[in-house]
Amino acid sequence: MKLDEYRRKRDPERTNEPFPTPEQERRARKKTTVQKRGTHEGSFVVHLHDARRRHYDLRIEVGGVLASFAVPRGPSLDPKERRLAVRTEDHPLDYIDFEKVIPEGNYGAGPMILWDRGTVRYPNGSAEEGLGGGKLDLELAGTKLQGAFTLVRTGGRRGRGRAAKGTSDEDEKGARQWLLIKRSDEFAETDRDLTAEAPRSVLSGLTVEELEAGKAPPGSRSKPAARAGRSASASTKERAKTTRKPAKAEGEKPGRTAREAVRAAAKRHVPLSNPTKVLWPGEGISKRDLQAYYEAVGPLMLPYLRDRPVMLVRYPDGIEGKHFHQWSAPRGAPSWLRTARLETDQPSEAVDTILIDSVESLLYVANLAAIEVHTLAARVSELGTCDFLTIDFDVKQSSLRAAVPLALELRQELEAAGLQGFPKTSGKTGLHVLVPLGPGIPFETAKMLADLLGRLLVHHAPEAATMERFISRRGKRVFVDTGQTGQHRTLVAPYSPRAVPEGTVSMPLDWEEVTPALDPRAFTLETVPGRLEEVGDRLDGLLSARPDVPDAVARLERMARRKRAA
Repeated sequence: MKLDEYRRKRDPERTNEPFPTPEQERRARKKTTVQKRGTHEGSFVVHLHDARRRHYDLRIEVGGVLASFAVPRGPSLDPKERRLAVRTEDHPLDYIDFEKVIPEGNYGAGPMILWDRGTVRYPNGSAEEGLGGGKLDLELAGTKLQGAFTLVRTGGRRGRGRAAKGTSDEDEKGARQWLLIKRSDEFAETDRDLTAEAPRSVLSGLTVEELEAGKAPPGSRSKPAARAGRSASASTKERAKTTRKPAKAEGEKPGRTAREAVRAAAKRHVPLSNPTKVLWPGEGISKRDLQAYYEAVGPLMLPYLRDRPVMLVRYPDGIEGKHFHQWSAPRGAPSWLRTARLETDQPSEAVDTILIDSVESLLYVANLAAIEVHTLAARVSELGTCDFLTIDFDVKQSSLRAAVPLALELRQELEAAGLQGFPKTSGKTGLHVLVPLGPGIPFETAKMLADLLGRLLVHHAPEAATMERFISRRGKRVFVDTGQTGQHRTLVAPYSPRAVPEGTVSMPLDWEEVTPALDPRAFTLETVPGRLEEVGDRLDGLLSARPDVPDAVARLERMARRKRAA
């Protein structure tokens, strides 16, 4: 089809859709792998289009254009479902970034959002061969759609890309009718309606109604955080409550001794028990030492905990004993401890999670032998959005030395996209890079952005990096884990201790420290307070940055297309 039919249906003077010239189309085709052996990978997008009838449009990159299919009911994750997919005119590659309201009087008038976007691979031959033969296998890696799908033509002449010249209108119609089928794999789900569950754009976070109404994308304005004793946003179905306003962390000075910490805790009614209990036997680090550490680093640590639900990892008998994860506040928690009610799908399973927003809150969790503090990227005021994403360099099969060049390449990618990156050690063997997004960014958008960054890294250094989920297939490559960004995914908090023999800490770094000589074992409960007095908070700016996220996504998409075409 290419773009002749696309141009015939549209007036470039009236539509706001991409409208490449024939010469631009020719150059796009020349840059693709179709000139060599056909198309074996590329980009895909699913638009939710509220035209005369609301429908979904699946568009897959084939030969320099986007082969398009109208899917009235949208994609399904159930392998038993067969969703009608009607082949429509090919669209230009620039449609990958298109999210606008097509003006009235134009073909397809109405709002169109980017419901999903990502990369596609054709595992069984080229896309051209599959479309021509009437069966095309796809492997999608998007924000919402992942895994194996198949497009199967249900009518028309087999073995031809479209009805042959001289065939009847009925044959032509049949040649355009396909079925979109989810294949059985780890991503298949039989009891989940993804179209109803996730109606928002992965680019802007808007629904089609909000786009049509001209609403600004989420994240354009700061939203107030939940206050003690006040209900948080009703849309998130959670409640923050307290019986006393907690003391402010600002103004606290780092470097106080354990004895001073205990004395201050007594004034604030922080329960203390068995302070000499040894938690790290190898280093002789006790519960009192943990409390003193939190007292010292609290003023710098608290901004990354405040108003965020936390998960505690408790080691009642020290790191060599049993441990357990705890979301909910323990029974008998002090009345001043702030909590937030987090609803689940089952009302009976709602939990009152701890909110750590003061030094005494940190001392309280230390008394619980909560060695590790993990936090969400969301705040209690709006659990459906985040303000940063995480790229986790997992080096279990490799080494931190191998991850360093990848982290530095990631920094360049971020700068090219108008974004910042803040590195920190995981506190164990890995390396995290936190990317600020500003408030109110939907998790779907953040996940898509993380996936784009990861795939660019793997394309840059396929021999050193992988996003392979199965450990057995990674070899000795660094696992670029983009799955740490999610509504229910936690990350070890900056400055949190880790349950390892050396008593190390998840330490924020300056980029100049990200070198092959980087040793996470240098950052311990003993050494970190002195480091902070000397260099301050290396994460300063993470929570105040306000990047243009849609523009960053568009830039990264263009970078990915250029690299694939090279």
